[in-house]
Amino acid sequence: LLVWCVLQSYQVDLSLSFALITFAFNYIPHIGYTMSVLAPLPLLFLDPTKSSTDVVACVLWPMLIHQIFSSMLEPRLLAVSINLNPVTALASLVFWSVCWGILG
Repeated sequence: LLVWCVLQSYQVDLSLSFALITFAFNYIPHIGYTMSVLAPLPLLFLDPTKSSTDVVACVLWPMLIHQIFSSMLEPRLLAVSINLNPVTALASLVFWSVCWGILG
């Protein structure tokens, strides 16, 4: 919904379609999100009414929205819903970092 609001405020054609693509692709970690941010770029580049600041804003705002949700809101809601102790979460992070390195 927020991505649609951003794209609609910059008058991007097919903003609802790109918002639905963003919703669907957010279930694919990292690659899906990148594809959903880059999807409207060809339309923005080919639209003569859009300036370069519009193009940059249409990339930065969805990135900012995703970072806020994935880094702050979702972990907090998940921790509250499953009643996870912070020490357990840190121990899990340490364990999987040791096992898998930076990918863990």
